[in-house]
Amino acid sequence: MTSVYLKDRCAGRSCVSDGQPAPKPPLPPCWVPPCVMCCPGKLEKNACCYAFGKVGCVSEEKRVPLMRVGLASSVLGLIFMLAGCFAVSTDHGPIKNACFGKGTLKNEGVLMADIYVGLKSLASTAADGTEGVVSFDELCDSSLPIVQANKAKCDDCHENSFGMVTTVILGTITCLPTIFTDVLRMYPAYDVNCQKTWAVIFALFSTISTLAAFSMYKGLCQDSFPSGDFTDENGTAFNLTWSTGPGLVLCVVATLLKFVDIIVHLLVPVPEICRNEEMQREYEEYSGNTRGGGGGGDGGD
Repeated sequence: MTSVYLKDRCAGRSCVSDGQPAPKPPLPPCWVPPCVMCCPGKLEKNACCYAFGKVGCVSEEKRVPLMRVGLASSVLGLIFMLAGCFAVSTDHGPIKNACFGKGTLKNEGVLMADIYVGLKSLASTAADGTEGVVSFDELCDSSLPIVQANKAKCDDCHENSFGMVTTVILGTITCLPTIFTDVLRMYPAYDVNCQKTWAVIFALFSTISTLAAFSMYKGLCQDSFPSGDFTDENGTAFNLTWSTGPGLVLCVVATLLKFVDIIVHLLVPVPEICRNEEMQREYEEYSGNTRGGGGGGDGGD
């Protein structure tokens, strides 16, 4: 049985105790997803969601200020992830500004070139200002000293970067439902157990897995290139030092910001009506009377 209170939250017509429309999130994407109304027993009214829903230690007066903190961290995370996405480019400028790794190549202490590792290409700026871009598909055929010195591993960065492209893009896209949930939970008349549960469980899982992917990428991709002193196939001595690129730093910071949002969701409890059947029946009475119809639920589970 689908409770009226839940149906109203999904339809954007929740009301308060006097039957008047309650303040609601500004856009339908910020309302409760319709799938919750279709399967309330599996998605909302279960022991797991009830347990997460009642967790929290702050009063309703602090709901909006805290959720604004969570929203700010989510928006900032989205901006940082979008900046990191420029590393997917095959143009020199975006790769340089959003690279995941930066190398400085020297020969006998003299700067030869700066190397910028993107997610699809490697860019370089020679000491004389000459710029170049080599895609990972063609990297093994390149005459770059850093490739020739470790040619057996020239495909390693390409293989690991392919998965990282997916990680970065998905990480950016999933910022949107996080933002929508932050907005929804600012409005107590639209808050539900499942939104809080998924905001915590899914965010925690995705945060840990994304950080693990970034850590693995940094090691595997950077290790495919020489580091420190090395010689190319002609015996010429070079020195290459690596540092973390701004794109990777921004993506890692964006991922860490999710912990702020997780903590905020844990601190803010879901309204008791979402777990109290008596309060749900009372809601059906005054919401039905206001609309000129009887209370009751629509079938479905």
